[in-house]
Amino acid sequence: MSLDPSRAGLHINLGNAYREAGQTDKAITELERAIQLDPSLESAYRSLGEIFAEAKDGNGLRAIYLRYLLFMPQNFEARKELGHFSSP
Repeated sequence: MSLDPSRAGLHINLGNAYREAGQTDKAITELERAIQLDPSLESAYRSLGEIFAEAKDGNGLRAIYLRYLLFMPQNFEARKELGHFSSP
C-alpha cells in the first residue's frame, strides 16, 4: 500500500475525534499517521502538541516541536515555544 498524502486530513479528523472521545492513544496513532503521510501538516503537529500539553508531558511536547521544526524551520511561533523548553 502506497502512502497517499491526500488522506492525511482524514487521519487528522479521526485523531481529533478520538481525542474528543478521550481515546488519547488512538488519537496519537492517527495523528502520527497523518504526519507520516504529509510531514508539512501543521494541524497534525498542533493537535499532538495539545494532547501532550493536556497530559503535562513536557518531553512529548518538546519532541513534537522539534519534529515540526525539521520540516518548517522558518516557523517563528514554534521556535519561540521551543525556547520555553530550553530554559533551566
